[in-house]
Amino acid sequence: MYTSIFNYYHSSAEPEQAEASIRTSLTSLISTHLSLVRGKLLNEGTSPTFLTTYLSEFDHYREATTQINTVLTSFNLDYDPTSSDDDSYDTSNSKLISLCKRLWVTQLLKHFMALFTTSLLERILQNRNEDRTPNYPLIPLDAPPDPSTITTDDEVTRALRSLFYLDDEGKGPSDPNEDSLFRTLFEEHFLRETHKYFEAEISQVLTSSSIAAYLTWAEFRLGQEEHRCNLYLKPAYKEQTPFPRLWEEIFIVPYQVVIADEFPKYLDDGSIGHAARARSLLKRIGKENLIWSSFQKFVFDNVTSSLERLSETLFSKDDNNTKTSSTTDSSSGQKNEENITVSFEVASGYIEELVRLQQRFESLLLKLGAQAPEFVSSVEKSLREAANSNAVLSKLVDRREKSRPIREGPAVDKYTAYQRQQQRKEQDEADRALELGRTSAAIFSTYADHLLARGGQEKPAEGLEERLVRGMRMVQFLQEKDAFAMSYARSMAKRYVSELSGHNQRLEAVVVQEMSKHLPKEHATRLERMCHDAFVNDQLREEFRTDRVATEPLVAYTPVPWDVQVRVMCSGSWPLKPGPESQFVLPPEISGAREEFAKWYSGKFTGRKLTWLPQLSRSELRFKSEKDPNPYLFHCSDDYMMTVVLLFNSSSSLSVDDLLSATQLSHEVISGIVRGLLKVGLLILTSSRDAEDKGLLNKSCGLTINDSFANPRRRIPLRKESVVSGINREMKKSLAQEIENEQKMKLQAAIVRIMKREKKMTNNELMRTLIQELKDSFVPRLPLVKKCIVYLIDHDYLEQANDVYLYKN
Repeated sequence: MYTSIFNYYHSSAEPEQAEASIRTSLTSLISTHLSLVRGKLLNEGTSPTFLTTYLSEFDHYREATTQINTVLTSFNLDYDPTSSDDDSYDTSNSKLISLCKRLWVTQLLKHFMALFTTSLLERILQNRNEDRTPNYPLIPLDAPPDPSTITTDDEVTRALRSLFYLDDEGKGPSDPNEDSLFRTLFEEHFLRETHKYFEAEISQVLTSSSIAAYLTWAEFRLGQEEHRCNLYLKPAYKEQTPFPRLWEEIFIVPYQVVIADEFPKYLDDGSIGHAARARSLLKRIGKENLIWSSFQKFVFDNVTSSLERLSETLFSKDDNNTKTSSTTDSSSGQKNEENITVSFEVASGYIEELVRLQQRFESLLLKLGAQAPEFVSSVEKSLREAANSNAVLSKLVDRREKSRPIREGPAVDKYTAYQRQQQRKEQDEADRALELGRTSAAIFSTYADHLLARGGQEKPAEGLEERLVRGMRMVQFLQEKDAFAMSYARSMAKRYVSELSGHNQRLEAVVVQEMSKHLPKEHATRLERMCHDAFVNDQLREEFRTDRVATEPLVAYTPVPWDVQVRVMCSGSWPLKPGPESQFVLPPEISGAREEFAKWYSGKFTGRKLTWLPQLSRSELRFKSEKDPNPYLFHCSDDYMMTVVLLFNSSSSLSVDDLLSATQLSHEVISGIVRGLLKVGLLILTSSRDAEDKGLLNKSCGLTINDSFANPRRRIPLRKESVVSGINREMKKSLAQEIENEQKMKLQAAIVRIMKREKKMTNNELMRTLIQELKDSFVPRLPLVKKCIVYLIDHDYLEQANDVYLYKN
């Protein structure tokens, strides 16, 4: 044979003749050898050692084939690689190797096909029986055995891989419709016997145990078969075989409905391990959708029941957690302004319960291994629905509605009364949904305001930042994000302007950064600018102080060492407006410092206009009385109070008319300031005759400073008595009206934008598109949408034809 191969590469004979010589020599050699092997296997017969003998002879044969291949390769190396006949000898090489495989199949294996298949299946059956658990068919539910600890059989692996080798040089069958040794001798018989074997076993398991036990058993058996497949076959072979589909069709497909029905029961019972197995088995066959709805219902029911229990706990302790203040026009019965304040106990309990529920269900998803978007969205959807309508919010809204007057219209006929009743019912439902959403937004604002205003005073203070970040992360579930953002901006302005002791700018920035991920872009940008202004103001004050010290003496206008700190806030970002007292006159001590800062600021920045807000300023004054040489420290709520007190430095006795002339404040404001000073005891009313006229102090009333002023406290706040202080009045304007105005503008802009794009839309199409476009800000209400459409029609942006709206170019 060696001579034939040598002649093939070095003789002058035609390549076909040389190749035929090699084929003849090789066929003769292998046929002689295989006849001996065939006789040896015939002697084995049906004995258990048949497979062992067959594989031993096959390994020898394959080794010989490898040696032949080596000889051919060595001649290839001696051959000129630049020759044009390269492909011819490579092809011949492949043909000779294929000849060796074909001779083994035709002259040996075809005589023992049935025996080979029977021996192989019996060996696999033996392995399966050995892998049964001690208490078969029962498996411990709490600690199922490791499916990877199966009986390993090297001969089964070698036998299967020999079939792949004989089929196509070890690559396995590539065409599922192609006849191959692997499919003919093994796959068809294996599928049939496996189905029969496990059907009998499944029947026994279901008869003697529960569905939960079956899930554990099925998962265990599936794991065993998968691991056995990994041992027997290479990964490339495994992908081409139908075995995984076979096991799923046996263990899961016939019982998918039963498994899906049991899934919510396991969740309710807290059997998370069984629920995870059910989900895992259904995922294998692509039927997770069978349990999506039941999982979402489970989450929603648990969130709702948890919030109901929380409501009972919170409101059974204290029935006065909610204070409602409203002003009502007695003639019309309509509320002009309404503010609801929720106690921190309610806000804290509510938000931390939502955080706990979110963490609980995130942990549940990890335990279930349910990371599919549908499961995650089920949790988010349930939390979103519960966060905007639940027992806690309903309790707060119900308390608020008790204080509202009952509106009764004029008497009408029954049909008109029925129509009005239906309209009022629809309107009440829409209003209640709006109230629930805005109450939830108010709770979040109260929670953040309390923790941020007190900062390090909160106990425990160590986890304050984490507590705030977790709580504000729940903002993503609010429907009325606009209402929350505007309320938060107001409270943030109040904290910053009031210089609350615990206010922490770094912590504020961290919270705003977290909320910005979930708020509409315009509100997120606004809050970020407010934080930026706060940080810039620190640098601005330091630069002003440095420049002031470098150019001393600039404060020669007063013998008193005033320490003035100025905050500059962008009017487009901060929810602050100039006060009504536009003619207010500051005392000369402060006006000089203000002019100095304005001059310095205008030199540093060009094109910027400063508008002073005296109603938001705060000041501290030192006061010494004749009875007590130790000074008192007065905390003035605004510049109006400070100016009135400073006027008594120049004269110990002044009338109300003198105060009005010196400050240019309104009579109402001066009356409130004086009443506050009289209540503290700092001023004394010298002429009490006709002191008040319709709630206002008489202009001729005389006032004198109390030289004998004494108070056990050294730090005394000075506040107006009859009117709300400047900053609180600024913050307590009707927030609901501002929110509605902003939402009107957004709705109008969205409608014009949509209609300009679509040109023509029905009412239902427009509503669906609006809800989708504005879902990140708020849920559009039908009455408000109708008002906006009417406004746009009146202003020639739209026109209506029946139920169709048209855009007017």
